Amino acid sequence: FTVDIMALSDAFESCKVEPVTEGKDGEATHIVAASTGGWKTTSFFIDSSGHSTFDLPLNLSFDSKEKLDEFLKSKCLNPAPKNLVEDESSNAENDESSSVDASLGFEIKSFSVDEYKNVVVECVNVAECLVEDTTLQFVLKVTVRASNHQIESLNNDGDSLNSSDLSVVTNLEVVPVLTIKENANEKDSSPIPDPMTLEMAATPQYMRKAKLVSAKEVRLSPINLNLCLTHAFTISVNSVDGPTIGNTLISLIIRHSNSHQEKVTISNISMHPGHSRYKTVSDQNQNMSGEQYSVTNMTQSVQWGYAPKTQLDLPLTLNPHDAYATILTVNASEEVQGRSFISPVSVTGVIGSTSVPDVDSGSSEQKHVVVAADAMWSTGLIAVEPTDAFRIDMNVQSSNVVLGEPMVVSLNIFNLSLEACDLMLLMAKDEDNAEEEATSKHKAVNAAIISEVDGYKFGVWGISGEDDGTVKLIRDNELLAMDAALMLGKVQGQHAVEAQLRFVPLREGRLQVPNWKLYDRAAGTWYTCYHNLTIVATAKA
Repeated sequence: FTVDIMALSDAFESCKVEPVTEGKDGEATHIVAASTGGWKTTSFFIDSSGHSTFDLPLNLSFDSKEKLDEFLKSKCLNPAPKNLVEDESSNAENDESSSVDASLGFEIKSFSVDEYKNVVVECVNVAECLVEDTTLQFVLKVTVRASNHQIESLNNDGDSLNSSDLSVVTNLEVVPVLTIKENANEKDSSPIPDPMTLEMAATPQYMRKAKLVSAKEVRLSPINLNLCLTHAFTISVNSVDGPTIGNTLISLIIRHSNSHQEKVTISNISMHPGHSRYKTVSDQNQNMSGEQYSVTNMTQSVQWGYAPKTQLDLPLTLNPHDAYATILTVNASEEVQGRSFISPVSVTGVIGSTSVPDVDSGSSEQKHVVVAADAMWSTGLIAVEPTDAFRIDMNVQSSNVVLGEPMVVSLNIFNLSLEACDLMLLMAKDEDNAEEEATSKHKAVNAAIISEVDGYKFGVWGISGEDDGTVKLIRDNELLAMDAALMLGKVQGQHAVEAQLRFVPLREGRLQVPNWKLYDRAAGTWYTCYHNLTIVATAKA
């Protein structure tokens, strides 16, 4: 049997197309009826490019089983229905006898509501096709892209932006189109001239039969779909300099966008120094969005992680009006110069379920979205070659410093030279000529209790009985240094040694840790360590 073009066209024109608003299990899909007529749905931006992909379930209903069979005989469905089983001999007979090439497609046009936020349709694919009684069930995967969708900033009070600022709206027109192509040469029975009869090596081009194809399009009535593109969640990023050179603290706040009611599961947080952009000093005060810089891979120079006790327990669930915050630490160093860079910080989220259940099993599919923002960080200068200096890393062991209780500052002292040294560490209590200006009473207060062991002197500073509480010149009124000197011993070149300094906070609030000096007994050289390490002391609970 052959496919009748007129019967095929009539069968398709009798169809009724409409979106699926309810799955097999009775669960509502993301397609809902609009109060103004037609349908509406919501989709989420999958990344910062403005792309969004959503599933569009459609039903194509025929008047009768006979018209559906006539339509299926044309083999115009790609992919073919998964639950359609046909006899192979019948398929071969159809292929030999049919001279009609038909295909079913779906045309989707976008009509943007806001001209400044234009939406274009980039791709339409038929993901699934099933036959159910006299109905063909389709699931279309539609990919669109919106322009000017970026979130400029958050409100000054930290609240989320309005839904109109977070969303892009467009109207889609969906039209099923049946294209029928017929080979016109099948009707031409005139013979082709024999080249040998014409004494020619081959048939001339003008004597050959051209492949003539006639095409016909059959369109159904369009359905109108109002599409709202929105952000699943938002993030805000702020950077400040850390306590040491080359250290940056990045505040990251993750908020539910509140433009929808879906739960969002945050599954990953990441910084990408491999996509760093160099930022000059003159540009640091300018807005980072919209600026173009050459991309530099700074992965080898950067170590990033979470500040103590701020790491989020992933995965975590964001409900409407929820927000979470964390602090990222970036330690970076360079051998040439200290510079500032901009790198993306990304947060990956999973929408609990797409609104379209699987046509076959009714299961829900998860949708992944990535939100990114730019964070600024700086590098610290390290020695290019061996040099007569030391690199000292300082760390307060306890995160909770209590007034009147001992605290420990850990030191890691790295010898940058190639020569070995014999080090001692001494607290730098006296600055410049302060000792010469101090009275005997002042000296008594600031003098350490000295003890000598094997020729080495050690001391501990305490509060002298002669102190009447009025001496404020040289004495440390913030932190009581319990260690006057430490014997560090021999440190080989390009090696490190660790030490600990003990202090007792004497008042509440932010306290400056005093400077200290290193003395190399082998070379007789003094090295002064200046830093800006501070702690915050609190009263005992």
